[in-house]
Amino acid sequence: TPPNSVVFATGRLGIADFLKGGIPINLLAITLGSPLIMAMASAVYDSGGPFPQWACATESCRWVEVPGVVDGRKVSSQACVLLDDGLCRLRNGTVFNATVRMR
Repeated sequence: TPPNSVVFATGRLGIADFLKGGIPINLLAITLGSPLIMAMASAVYDSGGPFPQWACATESCRWVEVPGVVDGRKVSSQACVLLDDGLCRLRNGTVFNATVRMR
């Protein structure tokens, strides 16, 4: 940053001085920041939950009315991956005829 460049240009501080202050701050940010971000993502966006319906918008994905358990949660409908032969595969590996149960 510009202030660091000005201080470094005076010659009073060297690279080692910047490292002494910077490395502990970086390690602290990584150690505390990563778990905090993961916790916030889970709380705010339910990132650990089942695949959301809005994200199933591609040609290879269909939302079907098939109740079941996805990642430990009971669901009334879920995403399936369309296979080449007209079949659909759920997350748990179950394969069925996609044309029968499509929404």
